[in-house]
Amino acid sequence: MKVLFIRHGKAEALQTGILDSERHLTQEAHKELQEKIPYLRAYLSTASTKVFSSPLIRAVETARYVSQEITEIEFLKSGNRDDLLKCINEHQTYDYLLFVGHEPYISQWVHELCQKEIDVKTGMLIECEYPFKFIRALKLKDYSHL
Repeated sequence: MKVLFIRHGKAEALQTGILDSERHLTQEAHKELQEKIPYLRAYLSTASTKVFSSPLIRAVETARYVSQEITEIEFLKSGNRDDLLKCINEHQTYDYLLFVGHEPYISQWVHELCQKEIDVKTGMLIECEYPFKFIRALKLKDYSHL
């Protein structure tokens, strides 16, 4: 089984009167995701895949580019590593588990679980083999290399 982490696409700037959880993707992020996510969908097309997303709007919007069937889970917002591991263990029948979330949690999880330090940028994909072994990290612009 492979575990994929994706940091959501670029979000709107924080504004007075708008909660962080209500920030949407920028128009630029929507355009980039429309162009690049088809490479990821093609990569995953022959495998059983389960997509999880943080409940924050920017993560859900990003996850929906991969699949309309997503499961929103709180630990992707809170960064609870034990809940992440429990979820992975409960879904080992899938070929791929894809988690769309936030920083600093993704880089912390990759460091703790795969012993790899990565500066995780928006839209970046981290691929690991389970049990945890780092495979690769791709910036959104490089998804065509999947």
